[in-house]
Amino acid sequence: MGNDELSLGMIILVFGVPIFLFVSLMLYFGGGKNREETALNKLIDKHELPLISNWNRVVHTDEYGTTHYDKWPEEVSRFIVSSGFQHSSLNKPEVLNFVTEKIAAKVASMKRIKNYLETGDPYDFERKCAELLKKYGWEAMTTKKSGDQGADILATKDGKSVAIQCKLHSKPVGNKAVQEALSGKLFNSVGYAAVVASNGYTHAAKKLAQKTDVILLTSSSLSKLEKYI
Repeated sequence: MGNDELSLGMIILVFGVPIFLFVSLMLYFGGGKNREETALNKLIDKHELPLISNWNRVVHTDEYGTTHYDKWPEEVSRFIVSSGFQHSSLNKPEVLNFVTEKIAAKVASMKRIKNYLETGDPYDFERKCAELLKKYGWEAMTTKKSGDQGADILATKDGKSVAIQCKLHSKPVGNKAVQEALSGKLFNSVGYAAVVASNGYTHAAKKLAQKTDVILLTSSSLSKLEKYI
C-alpha cells in the first residue's frame, strides 16, 4: 500500500468517523423531537376541549388590545403533568410554545366559524350549521320550517345520530331550547339531543341539560360536536 493510500485512509478514519457519529446523533435527536411532537399533538387533540376552555378562561385581551398570557404556562404545565406526557428531546419552552401555537390556532379557527355562522337571520343560521357539520364529515339536513318537533337539524356520523335545535339569539337561551332539543330527539328516534346557541345558556338551562343529557354547544364549538358524544 502506498503512502498516498495510507494517508487517505487515515484522513477518512480521523474525519469520517466523527462526522458519521455527529450526523447519526443529529438524526437520532431530531427524530426524537419529531416523535415527541407527534405524541404531544395527539394528546392536544384528545384533550382539546378542556385546553380550549382553559385558554378562554385565563388568556384575555384588554381594552388596549394587549393579550395577556400570564396564567397560561401554568395551565400547560398542569396539562403535561396530568396527561403523563414524557419528553426528553423537547425542552419546557419548546413544549409550551408547541401547545400554545396549536391551541391558539384552534381558538382562532373557532372564532372564524362563529363569525361566519352568526351572519344572517335564524334560517341562515340553521342552514350554515348544517353545512358546517357536512364539512366535518356529518350527514346533516335541515328540517321543515314548521312541525320540526324541536329538531332544526338531523345529523348522523359513524352510526351516531343527533337532533339539533339552533338558536340565533342576542341573549342566553333558557330551558325551552333544551326541552325542544329533547323533544326532537324523542320524536325522531335518534341517539342524542343538542342545542347550538349563539350567546350561551342560562344557569337553569345548563342544569336541565345536565339532567337530561342534552349537549349544549356554541356557534364556535359546533364543529367539535363528535367530541361531546
